[in-house]
Amino acid sequence: MVSGAVAPITSNPLVRVRYLIRGVASEETQEQSLDVLCKNGLAYDNLAVLLWNSFGTMSVLLKIITSAYRPLLSDGLTERAVTQVCNAIALFQCVASHPDTRIPFIRATMPVYLYPFLNTMSNERSYECLRITSLGVIGSLAKKPLVDDVPRT
Repeated sequence: MVSGAVAPITSNPLVRVRYLIRGVASEETQEQSLDVLCKNGLAYDNLAVLLWNSFGTMSVLLKIITSAYRPLLSDGLTERAVTQVCNAIALFQCVASHPDTRIPFIRATMPVYLYPFLNTMSNERSYECLRITSLGVIGSLAKKPLVDDVPRT
């Protein structure tokens, strides 16, 4: 991956999205890749499936999210960190709302990692952003019925 590169110029959206997903794992391109995926990647129908099935991507998103826990307690989150965490949570929402990744997302107990953002007492705008974005994930899970998705035992 080229240092500082966000995505290759290509007419194939699948190639671009895969490149951006790989960029999430690189510290050099992580911030830009997250930003571009959140702004433009949602136009790609199978982004959630690619995120869920790409090796290590969900782990990287979890690392970004959990890295905010300690600064969250001490009101020490920077705007940059808040933006990065909000972008990671937005990609969680993408995965949570897709019919093919929704049940695996729930079974992996991924929503649990968002509870610290829901429980914060700070009224600062940046903390509100974290809370609202986290609620968006929960809302995505609650919006669509699970009846057809859950196997009966």
